[in-house]
Amino acid sequence: MLGVFHRWRGRLCSKHTNRRKFFSTSSPRVAVALSGGVDSSVAALLLKKQGYDVYGIFMKNWSEEEESICTGQDDLSQVDQLCRHLNIPYRVVEFQKEYWNEVFQPFLSGYERGMTPNPDVVCNREIKFRALTNNVFSRDPSVDYLATGHYAQLVPDLEDPRELELRCAVDRKKDQTYFLVQVDPQMLFRIKFPIGHLTKDRVRQIASENGLPTAKRRESMGLCFIGKRKFDQFLAEYLFQPETEVVSSETGKLVARKRGAIYLTIGQKVCIGGLAAKLYVVDKDARNNKIYVCEGRRHPLLYRRMLVAYQMNWFTERTVEKMRNGSEEIRCWAKIRHGKEMVECKIRSLRVDRWNTCFNDNNSERYSDGSVEKWFQEYENGDSGKQGRAIEVEFNDPQRAISIGQFLGLYSENRCIGGGMIIKVGKNEWTRACSDKGVPN
Repeated sequence: MLGVFHRWRGRLCSKHTNRRKFFSTSSPRVAVALSGGVDSSVAALLLKKQGYDVYGIFMKNWSEEEESICTGQDDLSQVDQLCRHLNIPYRVVEFQKEYWNEVFQPFLSGYERGMTPNPDVVCNREIKFRALTNNVFSRDPSVDYLATGHYAQLVPDLEDPRELELRCAVDRKKDQTYFLVQVDPQMLFRIKFPIGHLTKDRVRQIASENGLPTAKRRESMGLCFIGKRKFDQFLAEYLFQPETEVVSSETGKLVARKRGAIYLTIGQKVCIGGLAAKLYVVDKDARNNKIYVCEGRRHPLLYRRMLVAYQMNWFTERTVEKMRNGSEEIRCWAKIRHGKEMVECKIRSLRVDRWNTCFNDNNSERYSDGSVEKWFQEYENGDSGKQGRAIEVEFNDPQRAISIGQFLGLYSENRCIGGGMIIKVGKNEWTRACSDKGVPN
């Protein structure tokens, strides 16, 4: 049964409710985003034990037609059991339209343009920490916080008490700060991450000790709207599968034609029947329906030292000022995808003259729908809102398979300082080596 409840004239009215009466309290109120998994369940449990007035909120982001694939109905059943166990109310909010427009359509559009989108980062920015927070705080002004089951930590900034630091979780293998790099820093003051100081094993243990119905529930992996389907099968349901030309990056010759290969990502293996060589995607040209490949997973064509990221989101104002200044260089650590180890780099505000001089072997326009050019035109014209929001990154060591459309996460020790979308990459190591030797490439 759905646990939808409404505040009406000071009492709980219900439509398919768990029938727990709602009483006013002086304890701080927290809405906990419940997914039906063990992490958000333990988050709710811990907050209740700490004396907060807790209620659950379950988001429906995917349409009913896809429920045989997405586990939405199953998740909702788990949330209902959990809330009965904890004796807390919950309600359901529907964001199918928002999710389709702000997350899913851009995801498909990105793949059509040859990018490698990250819908999890966009979902956190547009749905969980925008649409959901707006819904929670505007619907009930008595709510003090929104809590989630993310593995991340928030602590006061020692240098500026007006700001919060987003720190990595204690369990570094489960750390999810990378997925939060685009969240509005002002929103963090009303957010709680109750399990960020715990390991996953400890979370499971707490759930078992307290008899939570989700204690042994299997962890969900991957994108919820794909379900158990293979990724290429999923894309084939929504995007036209053209016969793509597979071209050798070294010789420029046609190697093969493969249907749907344009949707492979940089660094991914290309399986072509009858070829003994192991081929990997080096670059893509979606407009002309071509991918460029090399032989061998460690080929220098796959490695690059530099990238440009834009629409940067900074968690402290002092970092914004350093980037606006334009002359200061910051040494930090970076992630170019989730699961990737942090690597050392230096960042600086992007100078417009370097856009084409240092990044001219990669035609970013072929990935764009026009919005990137418009953004950078405004940046070049001195738009104050965009200053400090585009950076160039130079890694100490070349990085494999940097993909346009993915997000860059930046860190100072265990503190996440910001992140933005990767929109352009520098010369690959093969090209750099040829240039250094004066050899045409």
